[in-house]
Amino acid sequence: MGSGRMSMYGSGSLVGRVLHQASYDTRRWWYALLLLSLASSLVFLYLFEAGRVARLNDEMENLEFELSTIEKANSALVLRIADAVQLPLLKQRARTLGFGPPQHVEYVEVWLDEPVSVVQAGSALPASASPEPAAYGAWQTIWRQFSEWMGRGSAQPEPLAR
Repeated sequence: MGSGRMSMYGSGSLVGRVLHQASYDTRRWWYALLLLSLASSLVFLYLFEAGRVARLNDEMENLEFELSTIEKANSALVLRIADAVQLPLLKQRARTLGFGPPQHVEYVEVWLDEPVSVVQAGSALPASASPEPAAYGAWQTIWRQFSEWMGRGSAQPEPLAR
């Protein structure tokens, strides 16, 4: 406090102490050097990012080309699959493997929890019999199983509006 002059630079920073002790001309050179290094850092950062963006663009173009190649190969495979699963071709392959019409047919009874009405071919359904209640019961079963699987216990679905 004895010099009467107040220090503009902090006493803790090295740059502040060096600039405070240097002459005016030397300080100008230090500022110029500092600005030049800052500008060169910004230019380096700009060039680095521009190079990075260019590399990413090249990589993206390569990936897009690879995607189009894979899509073309996929389309070719879809066409080959469509040709391979034609019914006449499958029948011919089955005959060459020794398959033919069945010579002995055996029926197996499947017992269901809910009664199902059997309708003979060619007969009309009565007006009172509609497939909705059986389908609704199946949905109730599915809903109950899903609710139990989710851990919510046995939740009851709301009835459908008819």
